[in-house]
Amino acid sequence: YEDKDRFLPNHLSPKIKEAGEYTPAKVELVSCPQHPLHSSNPRQPGSKTYVDPAMNEVRLRITFQCSLAVARDWHRHRTAYPWTLSILRHIKADIARASREGIENGLIFDKGIAIHPEYEFLSPAAKVWAKDLLLQSYQAYKTFMVEGDVTRAMMSLPLGTLVEMTCEMGLRDAIYMLELRRDAHGANFEYQAQAAEAMKQVVKLLPGPYLELCGLR
Repeated sequence: YEDKDRFLPNHLSPKIKEAGEYTPAKVELVSCPQHPLHSSNPRQPGSKTYVDPAMNEVRLRITFQCSLAVARDWHRHRTAYPWTLSILRHIKADIARASREGIENGLIFDKGIAIHPEYEFLSPAAKVWAKDLLLQSYQAYKTFMVEGDVTRAMMSLPLGTLVEMTCEMGLRDAIYMLELRRDAHGANFEYQAQAAEAMKQVVKLLPGPYLELCGLR
């Protein structure tokens, strides 16, 4: 561990963010020319080939609410850089399975920071110890953040901590990323479901000509 590792890039310096309803994936259309550029290589439906790079003229904003562990998987996609990372502060019952139950089962710890619902504690022993362990984790996180040591602060949080990852990217790159995570053999169940949901939203957002050129219908 060296001093140069103390700080993460600004876009990854985590911030605690108030969150509303739990949304595993959200796709927004940032820009889309009315008529796509001519493509001499339209992709056939069901094909696993690359989409024409010209389709990157369409820009998408993609947001995932995921565990800290899966955030590391999404962050590997360099064509989506820069990602932004926020730690979500959830109070609502939909993520806590009711606040009181959530606190008792360790789904919520100090200041409303939550564990992703897929990683809730199931064993009686875990439920007994979870609250104190998560409190210690958050206290360590706060201490390191005050010191400006973002790397150690993030290492103090459980891998199941609920976070939000957001990026903007071209359509061609987005399709590659989402299909890879959705269809890869042995894919992690969490990011596989997020990718599948995001792809459904992409299909709903795109005008017909782009769907045909990208082989999505």
